[in-house]
Amino acid sequence: ALPIFSVFVSDLEMAKKYVQIDEETERRLQTLLPGPYSIVLNSKHVLPKQLESESGTLAIRIPDNKRIIDLVRIFGKPL
Repeated sequence: ALPIFSVFVSDLEMAKKYVQIDEETERRLQTLLPGPYSIVLNSKHVLPKQLESESGTLAIRIPDNKRIIDLVRIFGKPL
């Protein structure tokens, strides 16, 4: 099952704190993000379990919206 929610992160460096991203995946994500996509990856189980799917994945999103990115940076954690 896929995660019900996706969380906003400010950039790939922040995402790496919460999901597993290898070098190949990072290269692919750099071409897609920021953008309208939620990317489902294996969680590092740092955030509340309610945000993960039953299989331990987490959906992250780096929006193409400066205001949201700024809010995430100010908060210092995914929203």
